[in-house]
Amino acid sequence: MDLIVWPHWTHIALAGVATAFQGWRGWHNQLVYGNNPRHQNTPYTGKQSYWSFVLSHCLADAILYVVSSVVGFASFFLAYRGFDEMIPVMKDASGGAVALLVFLLGVGVLGVSGQLPWLIQQGKLPGLPSGK
Repeated sequence: MDLIVWPHWTHIALAGVATAFQGWRGWHNQLVYGNNPRHQNTPYTGKQSYWSFVLSHCLADAILYVVSSVVGFASFFLAYRGFDEMIPVMKDASGGAVALLVFLLGVGVLGVSGQLPWLIQQGKLPGLPSGK
């Protein structure tokens, strides 16, 4: 399987647009909603300076959304290449190979749709204790 072959330029362009949108989404959501106190029972000890808030919350969330979107598109690309190589020998495919492709598709959908950062922040990943 040759994974070095580059995807078509439309895939790269779509990934770039979606990744830029996801980065803006993470930045904007933190900027608009992130400065509110999270819990009513916890005393709010004061407000951060604007630049401290931007660097610690907005930039971090934007980077998380960008990385998750890139991982989603990379997973889609790897799944596409894997399916492309498996189609001629689908009857001989192992369960592990098929499970890997399904996992890549799942990560791709979650990453591209912007839900992967939410799952990461909740701690709801396989092998980790539940977030709540």
